[in-house]
Amino acid sequence: MIKFSCPKCGAEYETEDSFLGRKVLCSECEHRFYANPAPERKEDDRQTPQLVQYDKGPSTYITCPHCWKRFDFKDINYISRHLDLLNDPILGADAQKRFLPVKFSAQGMAIDERGMECPDMACPYCHLKIPESVVDLPSSIFSIVGAPSCGKSYFLTTMLWQIRQCLPKCFEYNIGDVDASFNSVINEYESLLFMNNHPDQIVALPKTELQGSGYTNQIMLNGFPVDLPKPFIFALTPKAAHPRYESGRRELERNIILYDKTNVDLLPRITTGEIGDTLALSAKVSGNDVTFDGGHEISARGICYATHQTPTLEDSVIIAGTGLGEFSVNMRNLTKSTTYYV
Repeated sequence: MIKFSCPKCGAEYETEDSFLGRKVLCSECEHRFYANPAPERKEDDRQTPQLVQYDKGPSTYITCPHCWKRFDFKDINYISRHLDLLNDPILGADAQKRFLPVKFSAQGMAIDERGMECPDMACPYCHLKIPESVVDLPSSIFSIVGAPSCGKSYFLTTMLWQIRQCLPKCFEYNIGDVDASFNSVINEYESLLFMNNHPDQIVALPKTELQGSGYTNQIMLNGFPVDLPKPFIFALTPKAAHPRYESGRRELERNIILYDKTNVDLLPRITTGEIGDTLALSAKVSGNDVTFDGGHEISARGICYATHQTPTLEDSVIIAGTGLGEFSVNMRNLTKSTTYYV
């Protein structure tokens, strides 16, 4: 067990060692701080209050805004800062390594293997950076869905611009960047449409690309490159003039996460292997691999086959387990001298 106290109000806590270095929320004054051992006291006439974890919700689970994987906060990774700690296995040779910390500084910062403090957190699955606000506050997620070139980016940019003007005036709320690096594209769109030096001239937004550093993050999953759409993340916070600012500010704060494209990039991916070991009335299909789950549960994997070129689940189906990974199946009771498509 470890003992520590809130640096703001002095409330003292005693809890399991697993909380060492983790961010917690004081149940007395709602101040957020890192749990570090407090010096022993000879006299302790304070009642130990109940510890409330930093996220103060029904669970400690977080949903990654990049890959949509859900994970426990205790598994969150940190981003190393020492320049020698490059070559992350998922993000590539030029990226700082991600790690699960075992040591923390006196300020509660994770320490990388070269002894540097590391404040930035990352998803344990896709290794992409997760802003602290996503860990601390609940999130509302919106994805702009539509056909290519139908005007999704114009709609999203205009909507965001109007929200920025309306919320402070009508609802005593502010909306701002959680991390400017996440929102650089949408901020540029706003500048082009609404802060242009030549308002009398027609302007056009760059076409939203399916791939590219401005629009997606490319990672390696199970040896295959996967492009994940970049989220735009904003913090929604009440102004001091809000009627519930003093009594319920914590409950009013949240993240707004926006996507400027459909979620096709988050669909599961499978590669189909080669057909071999062909016998008289059977064949083996091996080398099939489910490489990405898109944040979904893979409840069944397998193949469809038929005598026409576009087999579906309405045709013959062979199930070969669940989840990610390679699998092989055997096609049996085939018809002699017949071409099958998988």
